[in-house]
Amino acid sequence: VLGSRGLGDVYKRQHIDKEAYRLLSDLVWIVRRKDFTIAGVASRIIIDHFKEKAGLIEKIKEFYKKQLY
Repeated sequence: VLGSRGLGDVYKRQHIDKEAYRLLSDLVWIVRRKDFTIAGVASRIIIDHFKEKAGLIEKIKEFYKKQLY
């Protein structure tokens, strides 16, 4: 479970599958730093992925925006 940052309804808990959790927790456990959390690692991976795939993501968004109008 990826928790909220204490900001009320802005961030909702999100569930990830067991394999993703295991991979993340193995990495976090090995590093053993208090500021290195499963939620933080997951967020960094997602942000990096979106940056890396920005062009493709924009094409997908534009495709679906056109279908809305």
